[in-house]
Amino acid sequence: MIHTVGAAAIIAYGNRYIFEIQKRHKWHFSLKNELKIGIGCIGGSIEPGETPLEALKRESLEEIRTYLTITGWTEPFAIDSSLKVTDLKTAEEKDLFFEWRGTRKPYTKNRVCVFLGEITEKPVPGDVSGILLTDIASLVHCIENDLSFEQSVQRGIKIIPKEKIPPEAKIEAAGTVHRLVELYKNHRARLKNIL
Repeated sequence: MIHTVGAAAIIAYGNRYIFEIQKRHKWHFSLKNELKIGIGCIGGSIEPGETPLEALKRESLEEIRTYLTITGWTEPFAIDSSLKVTDLKTAEEKDLFFEWRGTRKPYTKNRVCVFLGEITEKPVPGDVSGILLTDIASLVHCIENDLSFEQSVQRGIKIIPKEKIPPEAKIEAAGTVHRLVELYKNHRARLKNIL
């Protein structure tokens, strides 16, 4: 049986999207001894008794200190652990954009629900290391080309830090952003509404 364990959102703010700069305890060094910092979507685990949307709204307040409005969507799809994409004829959650299943526990037999959303108030980093503001194409380019935060800023990505982000640290996809990169590279038509 598949369980829903997480919820995330691709959140518009003006003409950009908001992503989290992961917490310091998730930073790590690569085999080349380069500091890597994950970029993820706003969201997180679902607590007992919560629906995915309730969890997402709670996480939005915790991570970016603002209320989130969900954007309606009627063509949900799924991306599985082998990165195969399929249409969902009926989605369990209203307004679901897509769902994904991962390759590591607890996500192998569980799913994360991803929604589209927007905010109108200025985001402020809460329980994250910072916020990254960018369009999807620029984010994918920086991840695919293993760019540092400094190089990403030079390409127009905006960073709102809560703590010091080393400029030489490389950005990498985490969680839902990993699936977003895969969709952009191989299933771009699925993202036409956010490109």
